[in-house]
Amino acid sequence: DSLAMEPVTRFCEFFLPYFESTSAPTLELRTKSTQIRPLLARKPVNNCIIAFSFTPARIATALEHKAPAIENRITAITRLQEKGWLIGLRFDPLIFDENYKADYAALFKNIFERVELSRVHSVSLGSFRMPRDYYRKIWQLYPEEPLFSSQLEEINGLITYPQDRQSEILEYCSDKILTYIPRDKFFPCHNWA
Repeated sequence: DSLAMEPVTRFCEFFLPYFESTSAPTLELRTKSTQIRPLLARKPVNNCIIAFSFTPARIATALEHKAPAIENRITAITRLQEKGWLIGLRFDPLIFDENYKADYAALFKNIFERVELSRVHSVSLGSFRMPRDYYRKIWQLYPEEPLFSSQLEEINGLITYPQDRQSEILEYCSDKILTYIPRDKFFPCHNWA
C-alpha cells in the first residue's frame, strides 16, 4: 500500500512528477489508507488513479486488521475528489458468506451515494483468489481461519471459490454496482476465464 507507506518510501513524491510529465502510462495507487496529505498538497495528476479497496464492515473487522474504517476511506475519497483527483473503487476480493447480499448491498449504497460519480474513473471487483503455493503457506500459518477453511478449489492455478459460487457472488454484486454506474466504468474479474 504505497499511500500507507508514503512517509517511509516517498513513492508518490518520487513517481508522481514523472507521471505528471507524460500522458502515456497510467499509475494506479491501490490503497486502504487515509494518509492522503501528500496528494491534497499537490495538483492532481490526470493519469493517476487513487483506487480504494473495500469489503463490507463485518468482513473488514474480521480480516482487515488495522486498516482504516470504511467511513474514513469514504471521507478520504470525497476530499480527494474535491481537489480533482480521479478515484477508483475496488471490491476485490469479494468474500462469500450467508450474509453477503445484505452486506454488499449496504456497502455499495453507502459508497455510491456519497462519492462524486463523475470523478470515479473505474470500478472493479473480483472473487477471492490466491495462487496455490501462497495459499498453502498461509493455510499452514492460519489453519483455523474461517476464510481458508471455507469451500475452495483450484481453478487455473488459483485457490478460489467453486465456479458456481463465484458466478453467484459476481453476478449479484455486478448487478448492484451497475445500478449506480455506467457499464463503461465497470471492470469485473472472472477467475475461471
